[in-house]
Amino acid sequence: MRSGDACLALVLAVSPVWPGSAVDPRPGGELRFCIRADPKTFDPVRVADDASETIRYLTGGVLIRVNRLTQHLEPELAETWKILEGGRRISFKLREGVTFSDGTPFTAADVAHTMDRLMDPSVVSPTADAFRSASEKPRTEVTGTHRVSVTFPAPVAGLDALFDQVAILSVVAKKESVVLGPFVVAEHKPGQYVLLRRNDCYWKRDARGNRLPYLDSVRLDIQQNREIEVSRFRRGEIHLMNAIDPEIFERLSAERAGTAIDAGPTMEGEMIWFNQVAASPLPAYKKAWFRTRSFRRAVSEAIQRQDLCRLAFRGHAIPGAGPFSEANRFWYNRQLKPHAYDPASALHRLRDAGFRLEAGRLSDREGHPVEFSLVTNSGNKVRARIASLVQQDLAKIGIRLNVVTLDMTALIERITRTFDYEAACSDWST
Repeated sequence: MRSGDACLALVLAVSPVWPGSAVDPRPGGELRFCIRADPKTFDPVRVADDASETIRYLTGGVLIRVNRLTQHLEPELAETWKILEGGRRISFKLREGVTFSDGTPFTAADVAHTMDRLMDPSVVSPTADAFRSASEKPRTEVTGTHRVSVTFPAPVAGLDALFDQVAILSVVAKKESVVLGPFVVAEHKPGQYVLLRRNDCYWKRDARGNRLPYLDSVRLDIQQNREIEVSRFRRGEIHLMNAIDPEIFERLSAERAGTAIDAGPTMEGEMIWFNQVAASPLPAYKKAWFRTRSFRRAVSEAIQRQDLCRLAFRGHAIPGAGPFSEANRFWYNRQLKPHAYDPASALHRLRDAGFRLEAGRLSDREGHPVEFSLVTNSGNKVRARIASLVQQDLAKIGIRLNVVTLDMTALIERITRTFDYEAACSDWST
């Protein structure tokens, strides 16, 4: 997905919440926390939703890992790598002695198989989009049992970091359950939980030579209701909460010092974008609005970001500039500034683009009233407030905004498959 110039980026500065008793780093035990919805897939190349991404992160083995704390690239299944030909080619030297969770050896053939499947157009992999530098597919060359290179038709920006999202598949087993990561999917009861068990074949060890992971299992309970999640956290039934709402953060902070920690801006944020997919079932005149830079910029200028930070996030957010959080040290451009709130400038841009304001309603040059719907997920209080505030802001320049809430599964389906929506409000990870 690509956000247009009307990208609305808000960074929620709340860290994960841990219980009073810290998780014991000694071997054994189970970590429990909640995810918002059932994972849509256990196939790592088809991941397009948060729940599936969580599963992929805990089960998938990758060649290169981006350290979430330092944001530095670290070797994983690849001991070393080198970018060549100005970003068109990357070569890997793989670790030896590594096996999949079923005991089969990990080799360069598995990397080649993974890249072939990832870039197969019939698979429709969201992960593959970042690797597409031209119409041709990349070429993977196995030069040894543990040596492989991938050549792209044109340079790819930040090529090595992209492999953090590519979980390596087994060319022998060809099963989603056979993995290289620390955990394997042991059980899934739709609507209830996903249970991950320790991968006894996992290759990593700690500094003392002990096998990782320490935990025996991770249980991901499926829970959309944040109040129920908070109650379960208080009772000790779950061990952490991530991306909590501002009210919950303040409530937990007041109840017990140190329970909730404001750790500064995260890598995630909120944004609004317009559907510009050519195959979407939208009227041609609305597609024309959304593809017009002046229209998108006008909508952006009509939104009061400071109010969103103050009212929707209770001060625990900052206005964003562009599609990346300032916490993203690799991609964030510190020279960018958020669009200033300027409804007069917005109306001027709209008039220049052929729109006209009459009796408080904006119309395009063909007389169509400017009205569109914004879809977001139900049960999210922050996004409900964002939508309400944006609705009020846009009404001031004659635009009628309708807010439609959907369950997360239906929202992801519309955004990634049917494209049956006009605008959406979600986070960068959706």
